[in-house]
Amino acid sequence: MQTSPLKRGEATVATPEYLRIAEAVRLFGIGRSTLYSLISNGSVTSRVIKTSRHNVSGIRLISVESLRAFIEESGQEAENPVSQ
Repeated sequence: MQTSPLKRGEATVATPEYLRIAEAVRLFGIGRSTLYSLISNGSVTSRVIKTSRHNVSGIRLISVESLRAFIEESGQEAENPVSQ
């Protein structure tokens, strides 16, 4: 977890390295389907933590860093459109 530099009288704000799908959707304002598409095409990285030895499902955690990087790159593309 990363923390922001503190100034006198400020509280520490911890930034998680990974978020669950629902948290990422809520915090970044993107749709679940969009997020799963970004994971599928490799634009955003994630990890699955298996919840049971015999169970194929688990908890998917989204990399906050990769999601922020994708949003930053998307914003730059919108600001600098390529003419065709």
